[in-house]
Amino acid sequence: MIVIHAIPELAPDYAERRKPFREEHLSRLLQLRTRGQVVAVGPRAKEPRADMFYRGTSREEVEGLVTGDVYYREKPLQIKKEGRGYAMYIRLPFAEKDKIQVWTQGDELVVQVDNQRRNVVLPRTLACRELLGAAFQGQHLRVAFGAKEDHA
Repeated sequence: MIVIHAIPELAPDYAERRKPFREEHLSRLLQLRTRGQVVAVGPRAKEPRADMFYRGTSREEVEGLVTGDVYYREKPLQIKKEGRGYAMYIRLPFAEKDKIQVWTQGDELVVQVDNQRRNVVLPRTLACRELLGAAFQGQHLRVAFGAKEDHA
């Protein structure tokens, strides 16, 4: 069983902007909760964020639950083939460029922003490649991976 803790950011004017979609959003969450696919959900008291806990039998299933919401706008993480290598794009909306650190640890990519750290298990396609570097642009961190490393 896999559980993902999603923390969507809320725009300052979210209360007004959500009105046309709110009924669909709440109805879907109730259906998912009835099926046991939403464990808990709710807004934070003093922050423009919410906490949502989704549960499923595979990563793909849980990601589908998150991205299937009417409020969902953009994938938080994307991998794209670029030339002979790959790039991973990670959405970091409130990050400051000088507070981001990136490194690999085994088959995981570690991203630290200030005092918050996230470990991302790399797919095989990336785990066997050299980490070339990272660049922060707008709200996205681009992490570049080069040629496959020889593990002989």
